[in-house]
Amino acid sequence: MAQMNRQWRLKRHLASGEVPSREVFTFGEGSIPEIAPGQILVRTLVIGTSPAQRSYISLDRSMHTKVQVGDVMRGRSIAEVVASRHEAFAVGEIVSASSGWQEYAALTPNPIPGGIFDVLKIRRDRKSTRL
Repeated sequence: MAQMNRQWRLKRHLASGEVPSREVFTFGEGSIPEIAPGQILVRTLVIGTSPAQRSYISLDRSMHTKVQVGDVMRGRSIAEVVASRHEAFAVGEIVSASSGWQEYAALTPNPIPGGIFDVLKIRRDRKSTRL
């Protein structure tokens, strides 16, 4: 059996003043994405949440771009690189990235000023496997 990509998708937008709950999302499976040259495939270890995410799924006015109904919920994560077609990222590296609320994501690390990428590497303790 092929492995699947478990995902939280937006079922509906929040009404004004509504508290986010599981009823706003659907949990399902999709395909694990293929990666193109210049991309990495990451497997999520930890999903991050923040108060700003409420504005992503609310119809209230906001400076944030809205998540559309049916899309994977947007969010940052700590993830492991499981496949790489990018010269700066190796399999096994741990990164912080905007990968959404899903188990696997194909990402295109983009350079930003200062010689770093929008996908940030996390250094491991050299004496252990602890982050």
